[in-house]
Amino acid sequence: MSIGNRVVVHSGAVLGADGFGYAFDGRAHRKIPQVGGLRIEDDVEIGANTTIDRATLGHTLIRRGSKIDNLVQVGHNCEVGRTSSSSLRSASPARAPSAMAPSSPARSALPITSRWPQEPS
Repeated sequence: MSIGNRVVVHSGAVLGADGFGYAFDGRAHRKIPQVGGLRIEDDVEIGANTTIDRATLGHTLIRRGSKIDNLVQVGHNCEVGRTSSSSLRSASPARAPSAMAPSSPARSALPITSRWPQEPS
């Protein structure tokens, strides 16, 4: 994990936690090791009780100047774009080009993207 300069992390935030990665093998869900990292660039603010997962491979990225509100969950392999301001409930990772949690009635207006390899067609 790398954290840039002038980063503010409020109370209760969890950075670099194990992502929610499982694969179903036909009988059971098997844990996929989350061996990637988390990169937080300069001038970022992360709200209280926010969770940002580390990547499965590569890095979850929080770009320079981003502001993330309290109680936000950023999933593994996401990238939060430069100078974004987020009060999302959740940012979805793999295979979702720009998404929020399914329970949310709105779509994200932020540049949150997945850098996870796409499944073959």
